[in-house]
Amino acid sequence: MTNLYTVSIVLENDGTIKPGMFAKVYLQTDNIKNTFAVRAEAVKEREDKQFVFVAEGDSAALKEVTTGLDTGAYIEIKTGLSEGDKVIVKGQDYISHGSKIKVVRGE
Repeated sequence: MTNLYTVSIVLENDGTIKPGMFAKVYLQTDNIKNTFAVRAEAVKEREDKQFVFVAEGDSAALKEVTTGLDTGAYIEIKTGLSEGDKVIVKGQDYISHGSKIKVVRGE
């Protein structure tokens, strides 16, 4: 919930590390190259299926997706989207497949 984790690091000490010293540690977590990721709030779930809405002209289209790694802010999309798809990230709770839409700001 807080994204805080207890981590124990064990290292050899030749006497240069003293009690009370601080260290900055960088941990590399999962890293996936050449993948699609969308904002977490864009992915919806219904009947155990995950989907996003994409803009197709002036209409919304529902696309079923398969997700992967979830960072909390972004979710990896393994299947279901193509490069160039315009995923709807605001107002997607109020539309359905085929709803008329108006893009007011694109990112």
